[in-house]
Amino acid sequence: MRRGHIRTHRILPILFLGCTRDQDSATPPDSQTAAATAVVVQQDSLAGAACFTADRSVLARTPGSVGAPASSINGWIRLDHFIGDSASAKLIDSDGFTLDASWRRIADSLVVAGFNDFVRIEMRLRVADSAARGTLNAHSDAALERDSAGKLREFSRSSRIAFRQAPCDSMPREAGAAEIDVVAHGTPRPGVRFDPAKVRRGSTVGELVVDSIVARQAAADTVFVGTARFRGAIELSGWTMRHPDPDAYRVVTCFEADSASAARLPRWAGDERRAWFCFSNRAAAAQALGPPSAGVPATIVVDQFTIHRGLSDEVNSVRLIRRVRQ
Repeated sequence: MRRGHIRTHRILPILFLGCTRDQDSATPPDSQTAAATAVVVQQDSLAGAACFTADRSVLARTPGSVGAPASSINGWIRLDHFIGDSASAKLIDSDGFTLDASWRRIADSLVVAGFNDFVRIEMRLRVADSAARGTLNAHSDAALERDSAGKLREFSRSSRIAFRQAPCDSMPREAGAAEIDVVAHGTPRPGVRFDPAKVRRGSTVGELVVDSIVARQAAADTVFVGTARFRGAIELSGWTMRHPDPDAYRVVTCFEADSASAARLPRWAGDERRAWFCFSNRAAAAQALGPPSAGVPATIVVDQFTIHRGLSDEVNSVRLIRRVRQ
């Protein structure tokens, strides 16, 4: 993966299509009213889908950037089986860059959710009169950029977006392995880089030793995927974080190393994910760090640091030895 670029097969987007209720808060809709309000658009014959198009990218892409058209980009969303309560969805830009999603109905909102290690896209829209309007928020922890003060921060975009209904058979064709330019000049994540094609069991990477390595070249790309497990204890500082998967959000205890600690951890070549991981011994982690939470600072000692590197959602893991008491 080129720095700051994300390929189609590695991304699962997250969208929220919800009603902004600034003007409607005085009369909360019941479920029947909400359903009637939501289904104000005509449904296409294609899987009972409702499709909308905007005059800009639905993936926060900028015209002329690497992997994007030099001129304007139009974006589309398709919500399959729109009369139901949940189904699949599709996001596609006019050049064929496509992301899959799923949607479900909650009260007066439509929620389409997904995520991966590289990008998160959120849209909150109000659907009425064959149109949809709201905000688009895009965030990526795969690259850093400098703000107006020159400070490095994660890529983040927020803007207004407006859609109009359009026939689903007018949607552009999927192009396959297109690219999205998140940040033109991203800064690599800190860590002790190693080449998975060359490292062997017993090799030393930073403070740790390779216990096992399984790596293969992905058929659809030039990157290596697989698993690398390390032996040796290491002390890390950072803070607790929530697992981004809604099913694990309140169940799994996870941790993100700060930049100083991340710089000491082995890092698979080409891996630009944040330095976070979950614990293989969940009960011990919950006892030491508390239930799943976000932002609780701690210093911990771990071993069995394991990198899971793939083309979709992969989460690194460690075994907690103890929490260091100040």
